Amino acid sequence: MSLAVGLIALTACGGSPHKGPVVDPATLAPPATGAATGQPTGGTSGPPSVGPSPRAWTTPRVNTGSGASLENRTPNALCLMVWSPYPVRIEGFTAAQSGRPVPITASGMPDEVLARSRFGTVTYETAPSCTGAAGVGIQARKPCAPDTVIGPADPCAITPAYTDQPEVPRPARYTVLVTWRLSKLCTDSSGPCGGLGATADRPVRATWRTTPTLHACTKWAPLPEAPNGGQSDLGQC
Repeated sequence: MSLAVGLIALTACGGSPHKGPVVDPATLAPPATGAATGQPTGGTSGPPSVGPSPRAWTTPRVNTGSGASLENRTPNALCLMVWSPYPVRIEGFTAAQSGRPVPITASGMPDEVLARSRFGTVTYETAPSCTGAAGVGIQARKPCAPDTVIGPADPCAITPAYTDQPEVPRPARYTVLVTWRLSKLCTDSSGPCGGLGATADRPVRATWRTTPTLHACTKWAPLPEAPNGGQSDLGQC
């Protein structure tokens, strides 16, 4: 007998189908979340915000207009050692010939060679080193390149050079203006750092320029085996 026929028969006999317990639809709903009560839905809250973290100190650069002047000397009559009275950093330098060269009379250059000679144009550039033949005393063992730090016992090296070299350079004295861009990291008020308010934890970099006048000379050196009976050498005067 089919289920449908059985049910009809049962109803006809005054009975009723068996019913299970009544289930409240609400009991089938998922449990209420914290979001419904305004509470956090999970995790733990961190400490309250107190604003952005302090910024790291950025060292300012201040043009003081003046600072250490540079000293120089030659240990070998060719290049120059350059130093300062206290440690400074070389930011860079530029060099340019000033005025016309001054002829060196009684140079020893033969007249026929002198007639074919002419003046050149001279500058100063970095040199790998500048040391004396005996290697005694303070020696410059590094070029005066940007970011080089020099001091009273730690010089750097430069050398004269032609920007226009003639085939036969005439003996002469050249004047060259060299403008140095220098700086010093200040952590107190010494030297060029006065009035900057620099401290060890808040340093300031002082910057300045200095323009010393340098000289270079072309000299005649007799060499019997040379094509002209000698050669012109550029170096210190």
